[in-house]
Amino acid sequence: SLTEWLDENQNKYPLAAIGHRVVQGGPAHRAPEMLTEQLLATLKQFIFLAPNHLPEELAIIHTFLEKFRNLPQVICF
Repeated sequence: SLTEWLDENQNKYPLAAIGHRVVQGGPAHRAPEMLTEQLLATLKQFIFLAPNHLPEELAIIHTFLEKFRNLPQVICF
């Protein structure tokens, strides 16, 4: 998987941060924001606004969060 490859190649390709593009953030989230547990909880409430995109986007965010918890992560709407 991509996360495994990135982890195995950190010496050659070090990551400074991770950015996630998210199609829908609801009415209060339009500009880039640092990833927080509260933001993830809020995004889950708006799955109905983008059911073909948001569930998969949240799954990818969780995967990267588990693998690279020590890196800053930003969500861009």
